[in-house]
Amino acid sequence: STQANRYYFGCIVGPLAEHCGYERADMHEVLAMRFLRIEDCPVTGAPRRKRTPKCNTAEFAEYVNSCIRLAAELGVVVAEPQGADSPDEAA
Repeated sequence: STQANRYYFGCIVGPLAEHCGYERADMHEVLAMRFLRIEDCPVTGAPRRKRTPKCNTAEFAEYVNSCIRLAAELGVVVAEPQGADSPDEAA
């Protein structure tokens, strides 16, 4: 959902990007490649990932939770989701 994406980009990607010295789009790509990897391209062998809009609610929630765990490991404080912004409740 729009609310879940706002939470993800605003409360997770933004602080992680700032901490790591990345642009937000680059941080999103790093996170997605780490947690949403799929089989490499059978023709070129290039690494691939699932696109977040293709994730169902449960997949997106697990992805967001994985990103939150990584942030905690790096010492980055992530704001708690509020109401429907919770990745467990909306995607």
